[in-house]
Amino acid sequence: SESIEIISSIDDYLSKTFSNEFIFEEFLGNDLFSIDGLVINSKFIFQNFSKKYIRSDSFLTSGYSSNISENFINSFQNYTQKLISILNVNNSFFSFDVLYYKDKFYFIDFGLLLDAQMDRYLFHKNINCFELFLKTLKNENFKINSSKNNIIMGFIYPKIKGIMKNIPLISDKNLNNLYLEPIKSTNEFCDKKMDISDCVGILFSKDHSWKELENIISDMENQIKFSN
Repeated sequence: SESIEIISSIDDYLSKTFSNEFIFEEFLGNDLFSIDGLVINSKFIFQNFSKKYIRSDSFLTSGYSSNISENFINSFQNYTQKLISILNVNNSFFSFDVLYYKDKFYFIDFGLLLDAQMDRYLFHKNINCFELFLKTLKNENFKINSSKNNIIMGFIYPKIKGIMKNIPLISDKNLNNLYLEPIKSTNEFCDKKMDISDCVGILFSKDHSWKELENIISDMENQIKFSN
């Protein structure tokens, strides 16, 4: 973000120069989560709770993981349902960004769209969110068989902007239970607007840790060749 300074101590504050108007805000670190769902006729059709990862070098969304304990999810659900009622959200998707810091939940962002590429993440958890929306509106019967497996999804970004000359490949040693969904095609222009629209592909895994998936994605990003 522009015009933001991180203050780590009083000495740090005294050493910096500010304009006449400024605001102090406490920086809350720790874990970030995404809560996404659908409410029809005041009934929760589904709720999905995932841990959200952000790239430290650019603040781009890096991906999601569903490795969250049931007790933690139950705590989330209570707060989410109260907020949805207070905000009078109905017949809509919704998404919250939530920080968990010192045993407290901080709901820091809210929207009436699912989080970035969340429909693809839900699809790999056996939740077809748009089909559910339509079936509910048409009063058709449906059953949600959400996968209990830990699904991890990571975004592949271009190093530079330009025409992408090749689609990155998954190396043989990492093939087990990995699935790549390309978003951009060969000879398609890739931008560096520093948001999710820069993404050239999505990588899904059931067997890898987040750190392992990060390393695989880093290798794949280094494979991509560009021309001006």
